Amino acid sequence: MPWSKVQPERVEAFRTALLRAPEVTMKKMSGCEASHLNGEKFCHALEETMIVRLDEFRRAAAAR
Repeated sequence: MPWSKVQPERVEAFRTALLRAPEVTMKKMSGCEASHLNGEKFCHALEETMIVRLDEFRRAAAAR
Protein backbone atom coordinates (compact mmCIF):
# COMPACT_ATOMS: atom_id res chain seq x y z
CA MET A 1 0.00 0.00 0.00
CA PRO A 2 1.53 3.37 -1.00
CA TRP A 3 2.12 6.04 1.59
CA SER A 4 0.36 9.36 1.37
CA LYS A 5 2.09 12.63 2.17
CA VAL A 6 1.20 14.64 5.23
CA GLN A 7 -1.08 17.53 4.28
CA PRO A 8 0.81 20.86 4.12
CA GLU A 9 -1.41 22.51 6.76
CA ARG A 10 -0.67 19.64 9.16
CA VAL A 11 3.06 19.98 8.52
CA GLU A 12 2.85 23.70 9.27
CA ALA A 13 0.92 23.08 12.52
CA PHE A 14 3.46 20.38 13.50
CA ARG A 15 6.40 22.73 12.84
CA THR A 16 4.75 25.68 14.58
CA ALA A 17 4.02 23.68 17.74
CA LEU A 18 7.44 22.05 17.99
CA LEU A 19 9.62 24.98 16.99
CA ARG A 20 8.41 27.02 19.95
CA ALA A 21 11.30 25.38 21.79
CA PRO A 22 14.55 26.83 20.37
CA GLU A 23 16.49 23.61 20.98
CA VAL A 24 14.22 21.61 18.63
CA THR A 25 15.35 21.23 15.03
CA MET A 26 13.38 19.87 12.08
CA LYS A 27 14.62 17.56 9.33
CA LYS A 28 12.91 15.80 6.49
CA MET A 29 13.40 12.04 6.83
CA SER A 30 11.99 9.58 4.29
CA GLY A 31 9.74 12.35 3.00
CA CYS A 32 8.27 13.07 6.45
CA GLU A 33 8.91 15.93 8.86
CA ALA A 34 10.86 14.80 11.92
CA SER A 35 11.80 16.80 15.00
CA HIS A 36 15.07 16.36 16.84
CA LEU A 37 16.24 17.34 20.29
CA ASN A 38 19.96 17.15 21.04
CA GLY A 39 20.42 15.21 17.80
CA GLU A 40 17.85 12.54 18.71
CA LYS A 41 14.61 12.13 16.79
CA PHE A 42 11.68 12.34 19.19
CA CYS A 43 8.65 13.03 17.03
CA HIS A 44 7.60 12.79 13.41
CA ALA A 45 4.55 13.25 11.27
CA LEU A 46 3.52 10.30 9.12
CA GLU A 47 0.44 10.41 6.91
CA GLU A 48 -2.41 11.31 9.31
CA THR A 49 -0.45 10.40 12.45
CA MET A 50 2.06 11.99 14.78
CA ILE A 51 4.49 9.50 16.30
CA VAL A 52 6.18 10.51 19.56
CA ARG A 53 9.14 8.77 21.15
CA LEU A 54 8.80 8.58 24.93
CA ASP A 55 11.13 7.31 27.62
CA GLU A 56 10.07 4.27 29.67
CA PHE A 57 8.51 6.34 32.48
CA ARG A 58 6.38 8.44 30.11
CA ARG A 59 5.32 5.35 28.10
CA ALA A 60 4.05 3.74 31.31
CA ALA A 61 2.18 6.92 32.27
CA ALA A 62 0.62 7.22 28.80
CA ALA A 63 -0.52 3.59 28.92
CA ARG A 64 -2.64 4.22 32.03
